[in-house]
Amino acid sequence: MQHLSCHLPPSFLVTNCLSEILPATACSSTAAAPAAETSESAPKSAALQAAADSNQWAAIYPELMLGFIALLLLVLELVLPRERRTFIPVVAIVSLVGVLAGLGIDFHPAFLNHDTFGGLLHHSNGGQFMRGFFLLSAILVCLLGTVTLDRQPVAKVEFYHTVIVITAALMLLVQSNQFVMFFVALETV
Repeated sequence: MQHLSCHLPPSFLVTNCLSEILPATACSSTAAAPAAETSESAPKSAALQAAADSNQWAAIYPELMLGFIALLLLVLELVLPRERRTFIPVVAIVSLVGVLAGLGIDFHPAFLNHDTFGGLLHHSNGGQFMRGFFLLSAILVCLLGTVTLDRQPVAKVEFYHTVIVITAALMLLVQSNQFVMFFVALETV
């Protein structure tokens, strides 16, 4: 072990034969590489930190809630016995109504007419209106689904899950401010 004199962290010293695998020049060049990497990554990490500071998660609270509801529906399908799964459409519809009510209560939030998430999203009155429209449409589609899906032997929970995920994606799509965000939200839809 004394012949391992290179300046590598202990995690790299896996076996006693490491000095035979790595030549002495590799040990000395890898010791200088992290210092150069750190000095170059400092401006990058500062820029990333500044971009992360512009993330206002409350701005997309309805979309986050829809994501949570979609996951909740899948968990309920796994946990509940088959005869109790008729409760899941009610959970989906009541949750959508709750998110719509929350959006209606806070229709003019503090971040209105501002960009969030590094300029990816722009919040406007028209965007808020369309978010409400998509939520109302999702509620109506789920209500129609409760009537239609009872007549056919198809997977019901996946239908409500898909409607909720598409609603959240449409809500992000209508607020997108850059092509990247528009494309990602469109691909989700």
